[in-house]
Amino acid sequence: MDEMMRQPRTHVDSHGKELSYWSSEDLSEAWADNHNLKLVADGCRLNALSAIHQAGSGHIGTSFSSLDIMVAARAFLHGDDFLSGKKLEKTFFSSKGHDAPAFYAVLHAGGELSDDQLFSLRRLGGLPGHPETVTPGVVTNTGSLGMGISKAKGFIKAQRLRDPASRQPVITIIGDGELNEGQIWESMPGAVKEGFSELVAIVDANSIQSDTWTELTLPMGNIRQRAEGVGWHFVEVEGNDPQAVYDAIQASTLDDRPTLIFAKTVKGSGIPWMEKFPSDGEFYHFHSGALSDDLYDLATEILVPLFQFSDDRRRKKTSSDIPRTDATQPKNRPPSMVTLWENRLVDVMKQHQSVIALDGDLSYDTGTHIARRAFPERYLQS
Repeated sequence: MDEMMRQPRTHVDSHGKELSYWSSEDLSEAWADNHNLKLVADGCRLNALSAIHQAGSGHIGTSFSSLDIMVAARAFLHGDDFLSGKKLEKTFFSSKGHDAPAFYAVLHAGGELSDDQLFSLRRLGGLPGHPETVTPGVVTNTGSLGMGISKAKGFIKAQRLRDPASRQPVITIIGDGELNEGQIWESMPGAVKEGFSELVAIVDANSIQSDTWTELTLPMGNIRQRAEGVGWHFVEVEGNDPQAVYDAIQASTLDDRPTLIFAKTVKGSGIPWMEKFPSDGEFYHFHSGALSDDLYDLATEILVPLFQFSDDRRRKKTSSDIPRTDATQPKNRPPSMVTLWENRLVDVMKQHQSVIALDGDLSYDTGTHIARRAFPERYLQS
């Protein structure tokens, strides 16, 4: 296929807006032409964005940061059958299930989900907001954070019970915010004790949690030392370079320990104005929720050429094209139970000095962010 001739397909949403996407055939042909993992990941970015826009909700930032990892992992496990339309028989899943739009986009690229299924995200009878095993290609329900390594250990145990000689890699993605979960660290020594060298856990280390930087939320210390201290093989790579991730997975097969790949990524990777977040930012605006129509159009103007040109050329953006966001303030949202609650909580804390607000990296989503500013001494990030 002449890469200059690629034009996206269109899907019309319920409001009559045309959404751009690449079919699985487009992605498969591009892979056959170039064998360029980044090209495939960028094609999946457009599809994830459009699926979220159709749904009206979903997690963009983490989907975009993790897509290069997902494409690399699937390519490694699938081998010559990558994007051939054949079902992946090996085990790969994302523990942080809110990146489901990315996961579904990769399943769609491989022909395991149809175009219609791609656009059924968060619809009754369609693709669940977090992966569930009712969906083809989904091996386990995910989204309750912290369970990725534990579940991977279960899959490996099952493999070995079926075939004691089996050493097929089992790959899971975990979020760097997910490292806050104690179960992650409790699950790691047992993998060493059992000799689960097949286990590969890849951290999507985009450094931003729901609201702000991971270091400002709950610092995790030296991850390398913590992993190596319990006997794991630790590798650090550039996570938005899918070939580097692929090579790291391949290298893990030569080590007799379970492997933790710390893949340094950028939240919102692929869209420059989603990638920007100041060091003192309090509210990352692209963690969840669909874009407005005008921002969607700006994003597609960037993403479409990324798939059209294998050398990753981008259309030059003028300053007027770049949306301005205030990272010191939360996004506006329509009146809801949350908007009522966030103000009521402040009223209660004004009246009762003994009331303390507890939050777990969700101050905007749970509506505790106003109380956090009003009563910082009575706000606890747990």
